[in-house]
Amino acid sequence: MSLEELREISDCRGPWPITSHRPVVGPLIVLMKRLLRLIATPFARVVLARQATFNEALVDYVAGLEAEIRGALKRIEEGVGGVSRQVEGVDRRVEGVDRRVAEMDECWEEVNQRLDWLRRQWEEKLLSGRGPNGPSRPAP
Repeated sequence: MSLEELREISDCRGPWPITSHRPVVGPLIVLMKRLLRLIATPFARVVLARQATFNEALVDYVAGLEAEIRGALKRIEEGVGGVSRQVEGVDRRVEGVDRRVAEMDECWEEVNQRLDWLRRQWEEKLLSGRGPNGPSRPAP
């Protein structure tokens, strides 16, 4: 139910039509209801005025809550948008770091290859008897 519909029905003092669906005694029932309304109207006005005032205040309060909720939702949506933009920025930074790590992996692989080559060269020199300081001399 919308707030407009609540506002329309919040005043319970309205003149409701008096009817009867009984064909024979219907007019007598309508007459009795009108007399009862005439007698009860002064008291009913007091009671229903308070109820109508309460209903109107309640509808106003609900309208205020609705406005607050809509404002809060708007702020949340704006906050989510800001967080989404921040996440996109972090994603771009992570991609940059990933590229740098990949480049470093390539460099590390090249360094390892050069170290392997140097080890092989060193081992060949040691096995050929040349040693690290040149050819080895036979023991005297």
